[in-house]
Amino acid sequence: MFFSLISLAIFLWFVLIPHGITLSAEAQPHVSLMIAAGGTAFLLIVPIINALFLGPFQRAEQNLTPRVMETISQDLPLIWGNIFLFAFPFLCYLLVAALFLFDNVSKVLLVAVWALAFGISLDILRGVIKRSMKFLNPFKIVERFVHAAKESIKNNKDSETWQWMDALADVAMKAIEKHSSTLLSDALNGLSQVFRTFLDSCKSITHPSQDQGVEAATGRDEVSYTLYYVVNRMEMIFSKAMSKQLEPLCSQTIATLGKMTVSAAKLDLSLATFPTQILGKLTVRAQENNLDDVAVKSSGVLLEVAKSILTQIDITYMELKDPFVAIVCALENIAKMSFKKDKTISIRILIEPLKALQAIFQEEKYASHPDTPAILSEINRVLQEFATLEEVLRALPTIPKEELKAQS
Repeated sequence: MFFSLISLAIFLWFVLIPHGITLSAEAQPHVSLMIAAGGTAFLLIVPIINALFLGPFQRAEQNLTPRVMETISQDLPLIWGNIFLFAFPFLCYLLVAALFLFDNVSKVLLVAVWALAFGISLDILRGVIKRSMKFLNPFKIVERFVHAAKESIKNNKDSETWQWMDALADVAMKAIEKHSSTLLSDALNGLSQVFRTFLDSCKSITHPSQDQGVEAATGRDEVSYTLYYVVNRMEMIFSKAMSKQLEPLCSQTIATLGKMTVSAAKLDLSLATFPTQILGKLTVRAQENNLDDVAVKSSGVLLEVAKSILTQIDITYMELKDPFVAIVCALENIAKMSFKKDKTISIRILIEPLKALQAIFQEEKYASHPDTPAILSEINRVLQEFATLEEVLRALPTIPKEELKAQS
C-alpha cells in the first residue's frame, strides 16, 4: 500500500488543499489530462512488461524448469493483478468522461478515487513484477511444483500428481546437466515431500473408491502404482547423474530413495521391498561404472532404512521377512561387486553392514519376532559365503596386489 498512500498524499497536497473541496473550471482540463495520461501509461507499460518477461520465462522452461508457463498461467495473484492493471486505464477514461459529463457529481471525489486507484495500480504493478521474478528462480519454481502437487493430492487428482512428480524429476535431471547439486537436492526433497504427502493422504477414508478408479485405469492399486511411478523417476535421475559420472549427485539420489523407502514402509511394510531392490540394483550399476563411493553410501542408507523400520514402526504383528531379505540381498550384491572390482579389499570391510544388521536382530527386543530366525538365517548364509571366500584366499599363494588389481 506504499504507493497508494503516496498518491493520496500528492492528491491532498496539490489538489484538495489548493482548490478546497471543489475543482475549479480552470484546473479541470489539467486534471483530466493527468488522469488520461496515467491510464494511457498503464495501457502501454503493462503489455511491455509482460512481453519482456515472456522471453526469460520461455528460456527458463527450456533450460532448467519445465512447466513454468503453465504454472504462471494458473497463478491466481498474477491473474487478478493483470486483470486489475488491464481495467485501470478504462477506469481512468471513464473518470475523465465523468468529469465533463456529470456536473452533479463531486469532481474532487472522482479525482480522489483516481488517485487511490492509481496508487493501488502502482502497488499491484510492483507486486506483479516481484512475483514474476520469482518464476525465474528455479528454487521458487520447485516450491511452486511441490505446492501444486500437494493441492492435486488434496483434491484426489492422481494424474495431476504424477504430472507434477514428472516436473520435479525433470528439474532434477536438468540440475544434473548444470552440475547444480543444490537445485538437485531441492528437487529431490520436493519429490520426497510430495510422495510422503501422498502416502499420508492414503490413510484417509475417502481413498477406497479412488483406489478402484486407479486400479481400473492402470492395472495396479493407487499406492503401488504411485510407488512404482516415483521410484521409476528416481531411477531416471540416478541414471542421468551416473552417465555424467557425478558421484555426489548419485549419492544424493540414493539417500532420497532411502527416505522414500522408509516413508512407504510406514504405510505398508510390504511396500519397502520394491524400492530396496531398486536401490541395490542402482548401486551395483554405479559400481560397474566405477562410482565406488556410491556403494559406501548405499550400504549406510540400507542399514539406516533397516534401523528406521525397526524403531519407527510397530513391528509386533508385521511380516519382516520380505523387506529385510531384500535389504540383505542388496548388501550382499554390493559386497560381491566391491570384491569383484578389488580383490585386495578386506572381507571384514565388505561384511561390516551385514554384521551390524545381524547384531540388531540379535538384540532381545527383536530376537523374539517370528520372522527373526529366517532373517538371521539369510544373513548367516551370506556371512558364511564370505567366510569361506576368506579361507580360500588365505589358502592361496600370496599374489602381489598389483596383479590382483590388474585382474580385477
